[in-house]
Amino acid sequence: MRPLAVALAATLTTVALASHASEPEPAHTPRLEHALTPPLAAVLRPVPPLPPEPDREAKLRWMATLAHRLDAREHLSASPAWRAIMHWPEPGDTLFTFDTTAPDTSPARYPTPRGRFDPAVDFAASVALAWLDPRHFSCDFPLRARFLARHALTPPGPLPFEAGRCKAFERWADLARVDGVEVIYVTPSWSDPSASMGHVIFRVRHRGDVRVTGQSFEPVFAYAAIDDPKTTSYYLLKGLTGGLTASIRTETMGEVYRRYGIDEARDLVLYDLRLDPLEVRYLLGEVFAQRRQEAAIPYAFLSVNCASLAYDLMTSVLPELPPRANLLTHPHEVMSLLLTAGRARPRAILPSRYTRAAVAEQRLDALYPALARADIPGLADLHAQRTASPEARSAALRAVEQAIRGDHGPGPAAAERLAAYVDALIDIETWALDVRLGKVDPAATSSALDAALDLRARLPIRSDERFLDPPRDTPIPGSGSRHRELRGGVLVSNPLGGSTGATEARALLTLRLAVLDERLSEPRQVVMRRSGRTVILGSETTLSTDGRSLTLEEERMTLLDTATWGLGPETELGWLGSRLGYHFAIESSSRPREDLDFALRVRGGLGLTLAADTEGGLALSDYLVVGLTFEAGGWSNGQADVRLGAGPSLEAGLAFGIHRLRIEARLLPGWSFPSGFGWALEARLGLDLVVSAEDGIILGLGAALRHDLPQSDGLEANLGLSW
Repeated sequence: MRPLAVALAATLTTVALASHASEPEPAHTPRLEHALTPPLAAVLRPVPPLPPEPDREAKLRWMATLAHRLDAREHLSASPAWRAIMHWPEPGDTLFTFDTTAPDTSPARYPTPRGRFDPAVDFAASVALAWLDPRHFSCDFPLRARFLARHALTPPGPLPFEAGRCKAFERWADLARVDGVEVIYVTPSWSDPSASMGHVIFRVRHRGDVRVTGQSFEPVFAYAAIDDPKTTSYYLLKGLTGGLTASIRTETMGEVYRRYGIDEARDLVLYDLRLDPLEVRYLLGEVFAQRRQEAAIPYAFLSVNCASLAYDLMTSVLPELPPRANLLTHPHEVMSLLLTAGRARPRAILPSRYTRAAVAEQRLDALYPALARADIPGLADLHAQRTASPEARSAALRAVEQAIRGDHGPGPAAAERLAAYVDALIDIETWALDVRLGKVDPAATSSALDAALDLRARLPIRSDERFLDPPRDTPIPGSGSRHRELRGGVLVSNPLGGSTGATEARALLTLRLAVLDERLSEPRQVVMRRSGRTVILGSETTLSTDGRSLTLEEERMTLLDTATWGLGPETELGWLGSRLGYHFAIESSSRPREDLDFALRVRGGLGLTLAADTEGGLALSDYLVVGLTFEAGGWSNGQADVRLGAGPSLEAGLAFGIHRLRIEARLLPGWSFPSGFGWALEARLGLDLVVSAEDGIILGLGAALRHDLPQSDGLEANLGLSW
């Protein structure tokens, strides 16, 4: 720490936070007073005391006092823009963490060590240091300096950081070579639970490097936990409670692609960040500062993760970005917010070595030499433009289509090879649509896909072997979303002859919340596209009334409910397809009744997709999955009770455009200890009508039948709205 910062740390402990209205004005008027900007001059009276020949310590105390006064009036240290610079948590961010200090625990990240305990102290120290050591402050804390400059709280004139006076940063960044910055979404991998939501990283793109592939030496930076899971005690518990530590990790793009694209078989989706040169300078300046100051941020899986830290970094550079969610910021959300704000645009998809898109690229390279000898007009340009922008790809495809119209088309052999070539292009374009994130503009790929389909329609029909068996570690594309649902209904209990009482009818009101819920996006994530459902931290509370009293009917918490029908072998018969998958769920429920206190259920099994519309040939066809469900449960029903069972399950769906009809059923015979053999039956029928696809508003009609040991037998009809 520099001597001036040391002096600042010593003096700020004595700065009074209260008003100085009762202090007499000093006889000496310092020169510093005459240089103040209007915001600081507005809080100058009464003038804080200052010796006739003030030293640095006295000047620091004097400036910090003015900064505290200004902050008490303007509340700048409490603004989202200031808090985002150091990842200060907003209310609700620390729900799953125990650390109450600022997320960054490195003393070097603050002008004064006391600043990590209070944003107001950090703000006052920053103002004082910005005036008395502007070059070092601007170089060491560029985003703080920029924030203060925007509020006229730094000395007049350009900031040293903007003027290129930070020599260490200039050597490191080498801005003359920087062509732009990309944000990269790494798709999820289910081989490792920590990778199940994907990852957000940044690449600094250099001029002259036109390759989109990952084998380059361009720098990449990202937030990541630095603790080793193999040597860290209680790693999972610490990850849930903020006990791990994250920092910025820098490496080359080649290293990143080898790890994600080759070793882990994960795809990389590249987006251009739309930043002007000054914004790029500040983004890289903050990365450089955090690396040199050895940032150490308490890391929590559900609240302070790679996605939240990455978005806070972007918000610090671009304060106009919309706020993120407080809890479980998901990489999908980060990409959606940047795209919606117009600060990111799709650039390319860098597939893993094992995806169908990668196989299609290999097929293009194998087919092109023979096609080139056929001298098809426009084909050379199409092959050169296949990784360019959607507009360039569309134009090249349209040019080839025009060239083969009428009697000027290629001969039969060349047409057959061209059809195989276009099929490979369609594979790449449709796969790109499959991994759209959040609310990405469909025009990013659909214009090129439309052009490819139009060209394909002019070529011979051929049988192909495009549907290859995917490897076991193929990632699962998806789009995460928070889910809220309000549902009303009627429950007729014990219609199956249960022994807990006579049949009765009760009105129900259910509120359901989920941190991450992908089930409602199934209509556009057809099962055969290696998809399924994922629910994380879903809570459901149901109130009931019989007309006389209001009762808490049930409280249910879904810790995890995940399923995919895309990790096993695939068989194609025309538009029908089959594929093996799995499902797994953990949930708990409690009801304030004498017959049941608490229940915990773990469920899992295999599912076989018997039919799915893989080509879109039938408008009403979606999927049919049958499977085998295994379940273990424990609950309190007057005494401890445990049940084990296994039985068949069924899921079926019909897609009516973007609307969906769903059927789910499971029959679970098993043994309950000490109660003996018992049956469990659950069946649901639901119709989801999309009211607003853009806002995710869905009207649901449903019915449910249940006969299960920890629940009342009942037949329920409901109507709900989710968003």
